[in-house]
Amino acid sequence: MTEYQPTQVQMTTVESARYTSLQDTAVISHSVKIVSTADIRTSQPNDTIVFQLPGRTDTLWAEASLITDDSLEGFTWTGKILNKLGYMALFYQNGTIAGFIQVESDFYEIMPLNTTYQFLVERNNTQLKGCGNSPSSPPPAPYPIDPDCLLSNIQEYNTCPATVSVLLVITKDAKNWILNNGYGSIDAYVQIAQATVNLAFYNSDIPNKEIRIKWIERLDIDSTVLADPPNISSDASNIKTLISTDRDTIKADVAILLTYQEYSNASGATLAIGPDTDQAYAIVEVHYAISQYTLAHELGHVFGARHNWPIDAGDDDEEVCYHAKRWIQTPPNVIYDDFSEVYDVEKSWSTVVGIPVSTAGTFANLITDENGAYFAFFLTDGRILHYSNPDVYYGLAPTGRAEGYIANNALLLRNTTCTVADFFPTRELRVFVLHDLNTPCLTNTTFSAIITPPESGIAGQPPYTVSWYWNTNGHFSSNNPGEYLGQGVNISIPEYPACPVFWLKCVVTSSDGVTVSRIRRVYIGPATCCEETSEGKPLSTTDNSATNNLFPNPVNEGTINLMLENSEGAKGSFKILDIYGRTLKDGEIEINTDGSSRIDVSKLESGSYLLHLHLISGESVNYKFIIAQN
Repeated sequence: MTEYQPTQVQMTTVESARYTSLQDTAVISHSVKIVSTADIRTSQPNDTIVFQLPGRTDTLWAEASLITDDSLEGFTWTGKILNKLGYMALFYQNGTIAGFIQVESDFYEIMPLNTTYQFLVERNNTQLKGCGNSPSSPPPAPYPIDPDCLLSNIQEYNTCPATVSVLLVITKDAKNWILNNGYGSIDAYVQIAQATVNLAFYNSDIPNKEIRIKWIERLDIDSTVLADPPNISSDASNIKTLISTDRDTIKADVAILLTYQEYSNASGATLAIGPDTDQAYAIVEVHYAISQYTLAHELGHVFGARHNWPIDAGDDDEEVCYHAKRWIQTPPNVIYDDFSEVYDVEKSWSTVVGIPVSTAGTFANLITDENGAYFAFFLTDGRILHYSNPDVYYGLAPTGRAEGYIANNALLLRNTTCTVADFFPTRELRVFVLHDLNTPCLTNTTFSAIITPPESGIAGQPPYTVSWYWNTNGHFSSNNPGEYLGQGVNISIPEYPACPVFWLKCVVTSSDGVTVSRIRRVYIGPATCCEETSEGKPLSTTDNSATNNLFPNPVNEGTINLMLENSEGAKGSFKILDIYGRTLKDGEIEINTDGSSRIDVSKLESGSYLLHLHLISGESVNYKFIIAQN
């Protein structure tokens, strides 16, 4: 990503006006830079990319999680930052590039300028906007110690395939913001907004679920139709009247009104918390849908997910298990249950359906943990692109809670997303790739194409031809189609080199010539070779607890440092493997009494590696690490 000065770039009058508008939005933007972003399809040899952002001194490493390649909608690459906490997405269509990058609390949007340049906009997310479904204040304390959390009729791990069709109804002011102040392209904006939700599903271990956005313009919906002065509660109560006919015409499972009203207290709201086909409507403010994950937040409500419990500085005490989770860094030297003191919380984050907290120091929150309660001001706040799940970690903390005040949006969404997807019949041909989750990393694995045909009369009717390809980088093109594996609804992949990471492409062609594909990351080989399953769920043999850590990553000093605080004094063995499963280094290891250990990797070349650690106690731990180029 190369930065250019405005004087180095020839801009049209329209492009120059967009640049000026972005600079003028001081409340939204910290900075606006003009950049040229390399195409990862040609500039990177595999699914791990290395880059620097102008204005930052650190080198960032990102690994692909989801790749889609659609001849109609374009190419989308989404993944996670490896050496920091964060995510990224890049979208390519007709020579333009768009995307977003979150690095810890910093959020950047990549907005197309033209086919050569982009605007890199660092957003001002210091104070997140609220949700119109919030009560005016949290329920009063004291809270019950262990609420009666309802889990009725919910399967523990539902892998049902579901494509939720989402209609964006774009108002006049929202269209003007996208074209004149933002992305310059509605298609690019829509694809990046869609990517935030689909990546959140992946990050949260909600397999085989996705949304597909369609959009229409309703230029008759403007400030003369919506509440004046802006009032999100009033507009939310009127959504169904405004756009239900559009939803019925498009046959969308969910309809969302995309606005630019600058509501004083919120960036989105739903008609009701679902799932309910008669009330699957929401409002989302156009300029916060991506940067503050408002679209993913409001869709979470449509599926039935709820805000944080009051003990998490939330506002929702409904006794169900489907709450968001807030992680709060405990302040030092807290004296519990002494409410004469107010402490500062330096860091916090909430999963995507969580509500923001004030960082202005004007409202003291009552915080409760396993040790007691205390009052605190929040100094920072942010959303992470996860729906709450106790089994999935963000950094060193679980993104959900499994007992007491249970917070498990993912458990609900694995089930209700399929319910919402059935609000209207499937309008387009889709395919998902499934395999036996009980044997995620064994050789001779069989993968199956699960095809969802469209309703009668829509193009894409059976019978179907199913073809399979694979490569190691996830980039499939006419010049590099990948290795052909065969045809059929099921495909077995036997006897490849131990421990490879593959990208598998399934291509489905209908009898009337419609072609769709699914690109999926898969791990094949003995379980000791695999870091995680293709859904991103930790293996049972892997201790992914908050007390295990490898640093630095990427490695740049020739030594790996390990911290395994639950294994002090333990002994065992280790292996370091390359991406082809070849053992490059092995030996014995001993964990010090403080839980630390070190491994010399100075003779390894730059690249990606896997460390497999096996302790005498039987515990196994796998780490993926990168050696940076010297």
